Amino acid sequence: MALSPSTIPTSASELPMFPPASWRDGEDPGPALGCPKLPEAFSMRLTGDTLSLMDVVSVRELRNHGGEVLDRVARGEALIVTRDGAEVAELRPRPPRGRSAADLIARRRHLPPVDPDMLRRDIDADLDPAL
Repeated sequence: MALSPSTIPTSASELPMFPPASWRDGEDPGPALGCPKLPEAFSMRLTGDTLSLMDVVSVRELRNHGGEVLDRVARGEALIVTRDGAEVAELRPRPPRGRSAADLIARRRHLPPVDPDMLRRDIDADLDPAL
């Protein structure tokens, strides 16, 4: 859109909404940006400052190949589940469990000892002393 004195917005309500609401509702923004249309097997999500591309599986595929679908999720893939073409759920891997204090202490016991003077010399050799 070219700007001229007559097209410059004079209030916030006249500003174009970016991103358009349709993008936030899962519509493919590719054609509007001059990019090729996404295949039907993908879903576009725009959330705040991120744009993620997720593979789509149907309820039928989930029912018939549940183990394979869950293997994909276990490998870190996020999936959208659809019923009759409408998105109904999102499958994503669980975040990693935090370690308990006992585990951290046990791991610390197996680390090699650190010589503080040698560590300081190594750091000073690598960093600019003016910092």
